Formats: sequence, structure tokens, C-alpha cells
Amino acid sequence: MRVLIVSYYFPPAAGGGVQRVLKWAKYLPQSGVEVHVLTPDDPKWINSGGGLHV
Repeated sequence: MRVLIVSYYFPPAAGGGVQRVLKWAKYLPQSGVEVHVLTPDDPKWINSGGGLHV
């Protein structure tokens, strides 16, 4: 199984939400899950544009 975690915040940023995502990325592979994390280079950047297009 492969999982993509999308998060605004990831280390080196700090905070409780950061630690939660970090632990998921660290411990899910022990259960055979391939984890990838998608996060902005600068966690202060938040896109307030016209929405999400996939």
C-alpha cells in the first residue's frame, strides 16, 4: 500500500500537528506502507487562490 500525506506543516516547522504527521511518516512503513509526504518549501506560504485543481 502507498500513502501520500499532504500537509502544510512538516519538520523543521514546530507544533503538535507537525509531530503527528512526522510520526505517521515514521511508523507507517513498519506496517509495510510506502509513505510520501507532500508539503510546501515554506510553511508560511498558504495558497489563497481559486481552489484546488487535480
